Amino acid sequence: MQLKIHNLRFSYPQQQFTVKADHLDLQPGLTAMIGENGAGKSTLFKLLGGLVTTHQGKITVDQQPLKDFLKTERARKIGLAFQDPDDQFFNSSVKKEVEWELRQLKVPAKKQSETVTAVLKETNLSQQAQQNPYDLSLSDRKLLSIATVLAPNPQIALFDEPMIALDWPSQQLVSHIFTKLAKRGHTILVISHNLDWVAQNVPQVIVMGRGKVIFAGKTRDFLHQPTLVKKSNLLLPKVTRLTMALGINPPQYRL
Repeated sequence: MQLKIHNLRFSYPQQQFTVKADHLDLQPGLTAMIGENGAGKSTLFKLLGGLVTTHQGKITVDQQPLKDFLKTERARKIGLAFQDPDDQFFNSSVKKEVEWELRQLKVPAKKQSETVTAVLKETNLSQQAQQNPYDLSLSDRKLLSIATVLAPNPQIALFDEPMIALDWPSQQLVSHIFTKLAKRGHTILVISHNLDWVAQNVPQVIVMGRGKVIFAGKTRDFLHQPTLVKKSNLLLPKVTRLTMALGINPPQYRL
């Protein structure tokens, strides 16, 4: 499923900052959106998720304007998880939180039960199924926010800083989930400040700077341009900075 941007312009009321994207084509696979704070990543995330509407231009899903989709139709196609998981929980248990979207989509009860069981197992939350989401650790709340996106199985999934607060095993778990979805033909877009994780796991990047897309392409092509990375006000991965400090050749990224 293709997500495309055409001549997009958006600005918040009484603010001069504008997000601009003349053309952006998100193909199936795993892509990271990176950039310094205030670059426009979260605003573009909200636009792609249909949370705010463009002032100019359009966003299309398989050539259909996103704004024309009904809420239920959009929910079947696009899922999203916020940076702060507490912004999206309102049910009394982990299980109810995961099944909520399925109920809205009128998924049959048996299928709901099977899906919730499978998703909780996949995100290592089976033992916490009856707990209140706000009684979970921050790491588990992040996993729960991801689980709520996995349950309805949208073709397009957007995640804002999913790795924040995750320990190493959980990061590995989430990376595996994203890679698996990408291999199945889903379009996965992840906002991340963690270039070390991006360099190891994400083959495509969109780089934002001052409200504009300044690079879109292969992750390795971006990382092999230190001047462009510096212009983006981003830090190269730690291993690259270390090798440069030691005066030896930096690693050749293969993704």
